[in-house]
Amino acid sequence: MNLLELGALAQIAGAIAIIISLILVLIELRKTLQQHLLSNTLARSIEVEKMHYQQMDESMANLIVKGRKSYVDLDENEKIRLESYVLQKLAIYSRGYAIAAASTYGQPTQHLKHRIKTNAEDFLSYQGIQECYKDLEKRDLINENYFVKEIEIVV
Repeated sequence: MNLLELGALAQIAGAIAIIISLILVLIELRKTLQQHLLSNTLARSIEVEKMHYQQMDESMANLIVKGRKSYVDLDENEKIRLESYVLQKLAIYSRGYAIAAASTYGQPTQHLKHRIKTNAEDFLSYQGIQECYKDLEKRDLINENYFVKEIEIVV
C-alpha cells in the first residue's frame, strides 16, 4: 500500500467521522428542542392554571361576569381589576401563539395555534371585554395588539 492509497483511506475515514458527528449533533439538537418545547409547555400551563385559580375566587368570578356584560357600568376599582385581567389574558395568549408560530410546523403546533385563537375569540366576544379592550387600546396600553390583528379577531 503506497502513500496515495493511505491518503485516500484517510479521507474516507475522515468523511465517515464527519458524517457520524453530524448525526450525533442532530440527535442532540432534537433532544434540546424537545426539552425546550416541554419547558415552554410547562410554563404556559402554570400561567393558565394561575388564571383559572384566580377566576375561581368568588369576587373575581363576579367581576368577570359583570365585566363581560358591560365595562362602562363598572366602578373605577372594578375597571382596574378587569383591565389587569384582560391584559394578563392577552399576554398569555400572545406568548403561547408566538411560541407555537416559532416552533417547527407540525400537527401539535397547528393545534396549539388553533386552540389559542379559539380561546382568544371566545374571550374577546363579550361586549364588556371588547369595551375594556378598546379603552385600553385608546390609552395605548395594549402590548399584544399585533397578536389580535394577526389572528384576525375583530374587536
